[in-house]
Amino acid sequence: MIYSVSGKLQLKKNGYAVIRTGGLGYKVFISLNTYKNLPEIGEDVTLMTHFHVREDDMSLYGFLEERELNLFELLLSVSGIGPKTALNILSAAPVDRLSGAIAKGETDLIQKSYGIGKKTAERIVMELKEKVFVIDGKGEEVVRLMESDSDVYDALMSLGYASRQVKEGISKIDPKLKSVDDRLRDALKKMKG
Repeated sequence: MIYSVSGKLQLKKNGYAVIRTGGLGYKVFISLNTYKNLPEIGEDVTLMTHFHVREDDMSLYGFLEERELNLFELLLSVSGIGPKTALNILSAAPVDRLSGAIAKGETDLIQKSYGIGKKTAERIVMELKEKVFVIDGKGEEVVRLMESDSDVYDALMSLGYASRQVKEGISKIDPKLKSVDDRLRDALKKMKG
């Protein structure tokens, strides 16, 4: 798997960028938000990537921010959502607004994405609402996603905690902890005291 691509920005177009490194130019598909925040051509850039493999295609999808990559990968977990559709959704609004809308169960913002109708937007919200955690006391919506957090969430819910308590506990987990067991223990500790 390719975690990131670093090099000189050779080309940027709406929909993709070319990063030149080691004598190769990597075509990386990007969202409109990533496109707007890319440096000038010829400058150094690092994009975190999702390497998507299909029977007839291998593609790289790149993101300047890890939280945009995380939301992209979360969108891919929704049935019927492929990488192009996920990029269209990410192009509709900044990540914090999208994640906030999903967490609140609002579909209007998602429906503004090209190719997304009401039923698909509802399915996205239904499948992701419990996996998107909005944190930050100042009202700024920040998404904090880790693959293990959905397992931690499920485990805490099975112990009988309320969804709100679980989300709050997960939002306080030490970011240095990586394993599901460690994250679960830390969340329980924070929730109890």
